[in-house]
Amino acid sequence: MAVAARHAIRDVRSSGAFDDEHLDREARLASCVVHCPGPVRVASVYVPHGRRIDHWHYHYKLAFLEALAGSAAKWLAEGMHVVVAGDLNVAATDSDVFHPDAFVGSTHVTPAERAALGRLFEAGLVDVDPARWGSRARRFTWWNHGIGYSRNLGMRLDIIASDPDLAGRLDTTWIDHTGRGGDRPSDHAALIADFHPAEPRPSAASIPQAGQRSD
Repeated sequence: MAVAARHAIRDVRSSGAFDDEHLDREARLASCVVHCPGPVRVASVYVPHGRRIDHWHYHYKLAFLEALAGSAAKWLAEGMHVVVAGDLNVAATDSDVFHPDAFVGSTHVTPAERAALGRLFEAGLVDVDPARWGSRARRFTWWNHGIGYSRNLGMRLDIIASDPDLAGRLDTTWIDHTGRGGDRPSDHAALIADFHPAEPRPSAASIPQAGQRSD
């Protein structure tokens, strides 16, 4: 994880500096304040995989997500814009996998993982990709190596979430397939969002509510 910015940054923190045993356990979180027009608290995150449902790493994953939701609530209370983005390693709904039957008994789709991810949105963040395209758009960001990518047998594991006000300034999101279609690609494609934080504040009716997944 990393944060790259064209504007000045401050309050840079990485795992080991969050005063939380779960967020500090492994190098999985980086955060800073970016001084673009209207400061933005940005957090880049790589949630633990979980490995197997009976594995200690799975329980660590749940605890990490709970701690991340708690941190998000504190960041939102600071009164500035907040963006949390990265590989969250959870498919939020059955529409975020190519077919739910393919993942029965696996991590990434269990009710406990989805509930833990949901608490990140309950803390006050908007999942901006489904807010823009609808919760049934089936826009995947991960495919296993092999035929999975060419057949779109994927999952939506990468998420950009923001405070509702900034979500109301969203222009669009897109998935960059350039790198994923290369000769030796990652199994992920980059999810990108365009916001316009310098524009006048939108009307209250146009601002997505925290946790919203528009159709």
